[in-house]
Amino acid sequence: MAFPLILQCIQRIDEKYNSSVISQEFENEVSFKLIKWLLYPYLFIVCLSPLILGYVNAKTNLSYIIHCFMLIYILVIAVLMILLFNKIMVYYNLNYLVESLQIKNPSRKVLVSFDLARYASRKGYQDTYIKAMAKIAECIMLEQRNTEEGREVIYSENVRRVLVEIGKTIGDFKSEEYGYKFDELIDVIYDKSNKTYLSDSTYKLLWFMLNNAAMRGDNGWIKNYWTWTTQYYSYISMRAQNKQTEDFYKFNVMLGALLVFNKRYECLYHIMTFTQSQPAKFPLIPDTLGKILSCAGQFESMLDKPLEVYGKYTIQGLDHGINNDDAIISEAYKYLALLIIRIWSYKDYNYTYSNPLTIPQADYYNADINEKRIFILERLKKYTIEWLDSDVFTYIRLNNIPAIDDVKKILDDCANECKKMNQEIDGRKGYDDQKLKHITDEAIRVNYENYITIPSQTDLPPKESLCIDKFIQACNSVERRFLQKGRAVECGGIGNFLAEDLYLKYKQVYIEIVRQSFNMSTKNINRNKLQEYLDRLSLTQEHVIIKLTSGLKISTGALEYDLGRLYCDEFIIICEKKYLPSLDFIEIQEQRNFQIIDEYNYLYFCVEEHPDIFMLYLGQTMRVIRDKEKRTARMIKIT
Repeated sequence: MAFPLILQCIQRIDEKYNSSVISQEFENEVSFKLIKWLLYPYLFIVCLSPLILGYVNAKTNLSYIIHCFMLIYILVIAVLMILLFNKIMVYYNLNYLVESLQIKNPSRKVLVSFDLARYASRKGYQDTYIKAMAKIAECIMLEQRNTEEGREVIYSENVRRVLVEIGKTIGDFKSEEYGYKFDELIDVIYDKSNKTYLSDSTYKLLWFMLNNAAMRGDNGWIKNYWTWTTQYYSYISMRAQNKQTEDFYKFNVMLGALLVFNKRYECLYHIMTFTQSQPAKFPLIPDTLGKILSCAGQFESMLDKPLEVYGKYTIQGLDHGINNDDAIISEAYKYLALLIIRIWSYKDYNYTYSNPLTIPQADYYNADINEKRIFILERLKKYTIEWLDSDVFTYIRLNNIPAIDDVKKILDDCANECKKMNQEIDGRKGYDDQKLKHITDEAIRVNYENYITIPSQTDLPPKESLCIDKFIQACNSVERRFLQKGRAVECGGIGNFLAEDLYLKYKQVYIEIVRQSFNMSTKNINRNKLQEYLDRLSLTQEHVIIKLTSGLKISTGALEYDLGRLYCDEFIIICEKKYLPSLDFIEIQEQRNFQIIDEYNYLYFCVEEHPDIFMLYLGQTMRVIRDKEKRTARMIKIT
């Protein structure tokens, strides 16, 4: 009869705490498991004991042993029942349960502790709630300590599950579980005792909590969060300035964008004025014009990776489809514009003792950075004017609000500095070596791929020869912005164009020399009858066919060299191999300012600078050696 009572007790525990986790934990108790397994054999013993005792009744010693065994067995069950009922009393008493909670598995312990904390929060048992939260904190801190120094903390699935459940309760004032706000755990997550860092998954959990707090108007939670966040950043920034601190700084600047979208002006005023030091310091607030522009530049760079902004900083209630990234960054710009106005309120108290409105220097080398800054300044100016034209400063009670003209002058002066610097950069002489190298490397590659197969002089029989040297060059004009220093923009395919043009020209020159080297007999032959005609010529390896066609397939005993279609009509040239003009590339003679870029193929390159353009030249000197005496050859026009 005891076992049904035990099951009834489990049901009551489940109903009391509304937690299957706590019920499961009770079933994992040692005393419950032992009783459960001892009762099964006991049923068989009770049923079989009359038969066994009747059989061994005459054997006094054996009967005595069996009676002793049954007595001990019942005694063990009775002791376990007493222990189990004591454990049941513990589970019925919340305070005793929290204090006696001994779970070796931290991942399991955090779930039980959270359900107990949630129950205590519903009932208003503050002391018990604090004890349960301390158990959760122990589990989180244990996982932090088990993380190697300098690495990101990756919390277990159950810890993340608890943090998600906490995030769901934030700002839900109607919930029965909102007796206490669970916000103490933020200080635990921002662990200052271990040299570890926040992982991307932890950032997502924090952003989820902040989203709920901002959307539901839980100003108190956000203010507490900002206090712990400021303290944590002051701690980690003392260790080193690295990517982790930069990510943390950016994350909390984006909090401002979240508050702007949800119009939480009380919170905005709090984070813009909160300080814990004298002179006043605002470590997570971009409090100078230079820092604000730097933040805006980082946000603009994030737009280069599709959905990166939306993936990290989703704002609940903001839905612009494929333009979500731009919409979120717009909210960040509004926040940064508000911080520009804030500078006038605190410029006399800047802890660096420098003027926070000092115009940052334009980039001396990179015009693209300056153009990006000009775009940022125009966007900030737009949102700054919108703030100053609104009534928002009746809620954000900043002192010394500037006039619109004063703000516009500062931002316009900064933009003009960038424009002047860009004019200077564009007026500088010279080209970007890296951009030029990209062009020459491409030209070398294409030139190598287009290597012409005509034999060189060493591959042909000796003959009384005539040497002809021709310098062939290809050229192309390029706008200055594609090659000048300080511009990231590049014009692709220039090296390819030069190499292809050069390849075409020296093929044309070579064919002209070939035509001049022979007494050509010309003949028109239909493509369909060409193979029959060639078969009648009985060509051998001592003959050569130069094809000036596209896609022509023939079968002969002669050597074939395909130079592609060079003219409107298609031709083939047939001659004896020993009289074929050879083709070699040699070292260049004096030709302007050409510099060698491929010593193996004697490929040269030259750049000429003009006011508006660069002229690029690619050249090779070809040496053709032909027989002094004109021989006979056939030129067949394919119709």
